[in-house]
Amino acid sequence: MVKEAIEATQRYIAESEEAAWRAAFKPHAIILTERQRPQPFFVAAFIGVEVLLRVDIDPTAAPLTFLKQALHGLRERLARWHGYLPAYGRATGLFVNYSPDRAIQFDLDGNPVQILDRAYRLDIVQFVIGGRAISQGELAALFSTGDKHIK
Repeated sequence: MVKEAIEATQRYIAESEEAAWRAAFKPHAIILTERQRPQPFFVAAFIGVEVLLRVDIDPTAAPLTFLKQALHGLRERLARWHGYLPAYGRATGLFVNYSPDRAIQFDLDGNPVQILDRAYRLDIVQFVIGGRAISQGELAALFSTGDKHIK
């Protein structure tokens, strides 16, 4: 009976998180890289997986512009990190998430590779100290040099 209650609670939490994610969904792109798992892991956690791999898209623009926006964001990201993404390596393509239920994978030239019936989602990477997850802001403050120009 306890096991069933735990499973029911886990299902409820998962369904609630999914509903919240869907309600907050905004079109975006996810950069695909040569490494699916970051190496070293702590670099991705410190910088932030979303900072490295997510490209936000203007949701008020026409969906036909989403790929162009995503490729522009990819180029900016690669220029910032000198052609590769820390912990992940070189970009190999990207997914454009049009809605929670529609995504298209593109190669680096913008050619479609595959269509998905759900958005492509990033894995979560986080530091845990003493059993408590440390936020990106706390990590930045923890390792801050005091120089506001260093990012």
